Amino acid sequence: MNNRIDVNHVHVAFQTKEGLVKAVNHLSMSFEKGKVTAMIGETGSGKSVLGLSLLQLLPDNSLVSGEAFYENQNLLTMKASEIRKIRGRKIALIPQNPDTSLNPLLKIKRQLLEVVTGNHRQPIKTAIFNELKRYHFTDPERVAEAYPFQLSGGMKQRILAAAATIRQPEFIIADEPTKGLDVLLRHEVYQIFQQMKQDTHIGFLLITHDLIFANHIADHLLVLYAGEIMESGPTQDLFTEPSHPYTKGFIEAQPYKSLTPIPGMPPSLIHLPTGCAFHPRCPYKKTLCQQEKPPLFSVNNRKVRCFLYA
Repeated sequence: MNNRIDVNHVHVAFQTKEGLVKAVNHLSMSFEKGKVTAMIGETGSGKSVLGLSLLQLLPDNSLVSGEAFYENQNLLTMKASEIRKIRGRKIALIPQNPDTSLNPLLKIKRQLLEVVTGNHRQPIKTAIFNELKRYHFTDPERVAEAYPFQLSGGMKQRILAAAATIRQPEFIIADEPTKGLDVLLRHEVYQIFQQMKQDTHIGFLLITHDLIFANHIADHLLVLYAGEIMESGPTQDLFTEPSHPYTKGFIEAQPYKSLTPIPGMPPSLIHLPTGCAFHPRCPYKKTLCQQEKPPLFSVNNRKVRCFLYA
């Protein structure tokens, strides 16, 4: 049993015709069993890329370096046969879109059978029905015989949650589980994750742009920008009193706040700015910010990548 995954100096880039896209830049973090760690940030900040890199699910044009230790093994350098034993069984993934993640040609029972095969703690059919009941399917036999198109969006999201937890993994990476959902479905997803948090001792890495969701469920928050951590710390502390200028701006830009956008645009990941990646948009920038990349400074119970706290 391992109680945490330690990510050290992970760098992910993609080879493209336009140049080398530097999606994650020497990022270090950890997430623990029994805790929800949320990564937030604008589109293109590197959240999903980091999560998928831990399970070696990136496309062939990716270049990955660094370490991600789980059970004294580096997930990033495991052989394909070794990482397959980890996926689903020890570290599960809840992918972004249930409409594209479920096979439209296969019944739900068949898709869950493919996930649970090899779990002999109880009969397979019993395991499937029990897991469906756990996610409030009152008629699991009927749901198991259904095709995805016969289910609502919320039901399909619950199926993905059941597929992730049925093998009792130690960790789950949840990639944008509320993306593209309406208000009612988002609320249903909130309840699903709250239930998973209460009923299991699973460690979650939650990748989301939904700050209400992150504030609702996460214990620890990582704020990403241009593939780097700008700020990290306890969720309530960061939402109550954000320290980094980007964290402040990102929160204020949300619909439930003032909807004040951050000036400018995120940088090109092919041509990243010198110094602090956020300095072209920062209202507090100094000459030093344009020349040197700030480290993560310790500020009370959090880390902040900003020379304001040097």
